[in-house]
Amino acid sequence: MNKISSKATSKVTGYVKTVERDKSGNAFQVAIETKNFESFIVADNKEGRELLENIDKKVRVNGYIAGKHFNGREIIFVKNFQIIE
Repeated sequence: MNKISSKATSKVTGYVKTVERDKSGNAFQVAIETKNFESFIVADNKEGRELLENIDKKVRVNGYIAGKHFNGREIIFVKNFQIIE
């Protein structure tokens, strides 16, 4: 992960989607996919890990952009989130 580029608060609304799974098939990395086809990789912090329990649910995430993932997508560091559907 790159160093933090900005701590300005960002709000992202979209669906929690699995990015990577372990050998047992359990999700261990997720992203938020928006209706505009943007995808934000969720950083590995306490709040981000809570999103692992909400795959395919629509959420509103408050956090900040923490840099770019090696695949070019932005990484969002989750401060809190709300399930909206």
